[in-house]
Amino acid sequence: MVDGRASWWQSPPLSRGMQYNQVNISIDLGQEFHVAYVWIQMANSPRPGSWVLERSADGGKSYIPWQYFAETPAECDRLFGRHTLQPILEDDTVICTHEFSGIHPMENAEVKIFFHDNPKFQCSHLYFFFLTLGTNGSDGDWTLWT
Repeated sequence: MVDGRASWWQSPPLSRGMQYNQVNISIDLGQEFHVAYVWIQMANSPRPGSWVLERSADGGKSYIPWQYFAETPAECDRLFGRHTLQPILEDDTVICTHEFSGIHPMENAEVKIFFHDNPKFQCSHLYFFFLTLGTNGSDGDWTLWT
């Protein structure tokens, strides 16, 4: 986290119901930061199959997509639209990538998202909307190290 202390969060297991396949995590950074990168690490669970990273620059009142993630380009198109597969044309272009989705590795997967050194990339809150868990049919759960 921002304060240098490691923390973690874990969802209920999917064996308790498929409603835990979609998870939202909101992180209040405590102040506005120029963000160069976001780094998260899964613990004993795979990376999400499809998800959205959103940011807020107004104290968490509203959020805008920062980047989309899906397991394949076809999933990017289906979930987020064909326009998310285009190259970055403007500083605020929101793209979809399949680099950080899927079940492999099964544990301790890292996700490092680097942003341009741009003053537009400021935020005070992060919002992770995990749409689907990348599983191999197991009764897994979400575990996220921050």
